Amino acid sequence: MKKLMMKLFAKLFGRLARETFAWALVVVALSATALCQGPVPSAPSVLLTWTASVTPGTLTYSCYRGTSAGGENYLSPVNTSPLVVDTFTDTTVTGGNTYFYTCESDLSGLFSGPSNEVSVAVPVTPAPPTGLSGKAQ
Repeated sequence: MKKLMMKLFAKLFGRLARETFAWALVVVALSATALCQGPVPSAPSVLLTWTASVTPGTLTYSCYRGTSAGGENYLSPVNTSPLVVDTFTDTTVTGGNTYFYTCESDLSGLFSGPSNEVSVAVPVTPAPPTGLSGKAQ
């Protein structure tokens, strides 16, 4: 089906359109995991992983976060610079909140559109134990 669509598209719009159409099909499959890691005391974070797109050229990725389904802010990616790997750890989350994420791939300004959306409930970092005492024996 994909080949048939590309042939039809290419016949209508030529080689440039065929290449653009092929690039436009680039999407990522996203998954996420809430973690409690970082400096002591343990800080919550979210690990995002995705399947890298198979496309000629150098791809970069951007990840977007929201606090409601479909509420990702596409004007401001969570990563501060474009990613060239297929993972990202968001260390700016707060325990007790649920976050929603999507990612996009970018090939020299040609964006894939958003990936599937994932949600992550970030656990509250537990308080340290209190009342510790000790005695020599």
